[in-house]
Amino acid sequence: MRIICRQIVLLFSGFWGLAMGAFPSSVQIGGLFIRNTDQEYTAFRLAIFLHNTSPNASEAPFNLVPHVDNIETANSFAVTNA
Repeated sequence: MRIICRQIVLLFSGFWGLAMGAFPSSVQIGGLFIRNTDQEYTAFRLAIFLHNTSPNASEAPFNLVPHVDNIETANSFAVTNA
């Protein structure tokens, strides 16, 4: 009986480790914004801030890491290479 209990604990701890390793602690998110569009950029940053500072861990189990690029729409090559 004692051996079975050890095996169950070992199996459970192995699955727990796999489950915790499968979910990243941070997720990278990108945003492309046209130059001088402050409202969209501010809304993006505010949403990330609110997500990262959420006191409920079940709503935000990971942090968002923003990567932002400002583009010029007159230059189509900048849009395709962004």
